Amino acid sequence: MAISIEQFEEVKKDNLEKLKTKVSKAKQERLEREEIKQQLKKELKNCKTLYTIVDHVSQSGMTRDIRVFLIKNNKPLNISYKVARVLNQRQGRNKWLAAVRVQGCGMDMGFNTVYNLSRCLFGDGYKIEQRWL
Repeated sequence: MAISIEQFEEVKKDNLEKLKTKVSKAKQERLEREEIKQQLKKELKNCKTLYTIVDHVSQSGMTRDIRVFLIKNNKPLNISYKVARVLNQRQGRNKWLAAVRVQGCGMDMGFNTVYNLSRCLFGDGYKIEQRWL
């Protein structure tokens, strides 16, 4: 089955538009991640400690859902969604809790999450301390 030149050009144009849409979605995600990163940098500039809670551990013990809290004006503020976006990690199984899904075992995963966040934001993993609630 042969197609005409016009049909070929039309298919080519459609494919280019689809490719542009995919690229723009990736670029949009990157821009959103950068925006959230700047917000967190501003919020955590004077922060010394972040608090973590493990909400769920998988049956194999290889995956954990961890919530991350910032104490602001003597009130806990759940910043887990922003942390997950900045670290490019998935959210936990319960979207209402907005936990960070962390994979791995054999070490303190709450410390690991806060260390990676601090390193990503400030270049120093030890700038922000981690405590368990």
